Amino acid sequence: MGLWNRVVDCPYPYNNGESFEISFVRNDNLNGNNDAEVTQENVDFPWIQNYASYNGRTLLVASTGAHQHHVNAYRAAVDNFVTMMDQVNRNDDIIVYRTAAPGHRDCSESTAGRTDTVGVDKFTDYNNYMLGKLHERDRVRRNHDQMLKSNTEVISSSPSVTSMSHLPSPVEIRPMDIFPMTLLHPHGKEGVSTNMKKKLHDCQHDYLPGPPDGWNHMLYTTLVDLVNEKRTGERHPLW
Repeated sequence: MGLWNRVVDCPYPYNNGESFEISFVRNDNLNGNNDAEVTQENVDFPWIQNYASYNGRTLLVASTGAHQHHVNAYRAAVDNFVTMMDQVNRNDDIIVYRTAAPGHRDCSESTAGRTDTVGVDKFTDYNNYMLGKLHERDRVRRNHDQMLKSNTEVISSSPSVTSMSHLPSPVEIRPMDIFPMTLLHPHGKEGVSTNMKKKLHDCQHDYLPGPPDGWNHMLYTTLVDLVNEKRTGERHPLW
């Protein structure tokens, strides 16, 4: 399944009785292609134009990793994604990046005669790169906001001082690290394939519940943390 969308009607008083739309787009490389690109390696349906032009606040949850078989390819996809987010510059949106779900050392996929072994160590490299990049961006963004605030105060007392509001600030992208909890879940390590022969396989390919449900709960608590942050003015220690 490459893409779908649906409208959810909320009974009052939830969401003030207003509906909201859920969209899913599969794009293994998180790239900005305008046309669908389907190959033996990846499936990339276009998404960035629809996201950029949507008239309304959006919760964007993005992820890649399982279909990236080389660290350099993964890093290129991540770098391109954060660059696009800065270019689109939708600062009112909530952008969450979910780390890659772990595969397993004896878990392999065969596609057109090619067999790839996806090990936990590779996902560790992927996630460490993304988490480090997001934390560094957050440090730069927070420093920028502090400098902008200080500069605004100076301008108020001395109009001759030039404003720093033109300096770019990275769009906030919050990490949602599902990697540790997925490894601890029994369905995150071993599943039963459709032919009922036991083999090491991951929860996603065997359609097992458990880990994805946990990811949904983690996303919910992330949104709750955001509400509390707005209410108290104090940032959650994990961000």
